[in-house]
This record gives sequence, C-alpha cells and structure tokens, in this order.
Amino acid sequence: MNIHVTAKMLGNYDNSQRLLVTDKLTGTVTSAMGFRKDGDYYMPNTSLKTDMRTITKKPVQRIAAIFVKGFDDTKYRNMTYIAKGLTIDDNVLIPVMQDRVDKDNLKIVFPSAGR
Repeated sequence: MNIHVTAKMLGNYDNSQRLLVTDKLTGTVTSAMGFRKDGDYYMPNTSLKTDMRTITKKPVQRIAAIFVKGFDDTKYRNMTYIAKGLTIDDNVLIPVMQDRVDKDNLKIVFPSAGR
C-alpha cells in the first residue's frame, strides 16, 4: 500500500473483528492500514482488503492533505495528497502544522490525474 498517496479517510477501529487488534485505520473504500499506539507514535500493524468505513467508529474523518519529510528534515517539503477540490491556499493546515510545513519550497509529488 502506498498509504502516503492513497489514504483518503482516517478513523478509530470499532473492535468489530474478533481477531483484529489495532487502534486506528486509514485508507479507502477498498483497503485500509491499521496502526497500534506505541508510546507517542502509531506504528502500522495490519493491512486489510476491506471498506474501512465498515470497521471504524463514526464519523470517519476525511484526510485533507498528506505531507512527507525525511527523518532528519525539520519541515515538511513534499505533499503527496490533497483532497479533491482543495488547494494548499484553502488553509488545509491545522494550526499546529502551520510552522511545520515549508510552504515556500513545497513540492507537489503526486500525479494531477490521481486527485
């Protein structure tokens, strides 16, 4: 899964599957990736071929944008996804992210047809 490009939604797992142990899910209507909390971070622990809306608590959150940075980078300089109909100028950044994204040097690294 290219989760940094394909994810469209985010939600809390609803514990509806007997053998599935995960906390958060992100993905689409055809696949999802699950994450478990490990300290301050969420680590991937499963991938599923399912509509994530059927196994998450409501409401599922729409992902507005996805930014990627290198481990040693101080600011995010790559955008791999932005929701259809939005632009970076639409204030898609939550306040805590305003200072973490290098908007002056931001590279858009996804195909325009995939939006």
